[in-house]
Amino acid sequence: IQSGFTPLLVGAKVGITEENGILPKIGLLGHLYLPLAAGQDYRPETTGVDFRFAFDHTLNERSSIAYNLGAQWGDDSSEAAYIYTLVYGISLTNKLGAYAELYGDLPENSTANHYWDAGFTYLVNGDFQLDATVGSGIDNEQRILLSAGFSYRIKN
Repeated sequence: IQSGFTPLLVGAKVGITEENGILPKIGLLGHLYLPLAAGQDYRPETTGVDFRFAFDHTLNERSSIAYNLGAQWGDDSSEAAYIYTLVYGISLTNKLGAYAELYGDLPENSTANHYWDAGFTYLVNGDFQLDATVGSGIDNEQRILLSAGFSYRIKN
């Protein structure tokens, strides 16, 4: 049995365009996976990196659908893995939201990995959000994913 924390994830999102009719809102996300905070069972020798373009469509006042397309390099491999995400989100109240997501990666020279998760978000204030997630692998041996986190928006 493995235990410990995975690498610390640091990222940023930059807006490119706002939603306009059928054209989606578009952003660019990037992350660094820093091995220094990882437990021994999960510590890679090198820093990982990913990027993705994020697209968001409003369906109505309470719900939206979003998808991401990009690539990542990590796990001490020079092999790129193309990544995707498809998520449906709904506002349950003005502070509480729920979502369901399908996501995965398609490595250049390995077997594809597909996953699902679902969770809740809680907007503490206009700039600070908490989240909790549960999920699992669809076609691999990941039995359960549990995560919690927070996001803080930095205004310019």
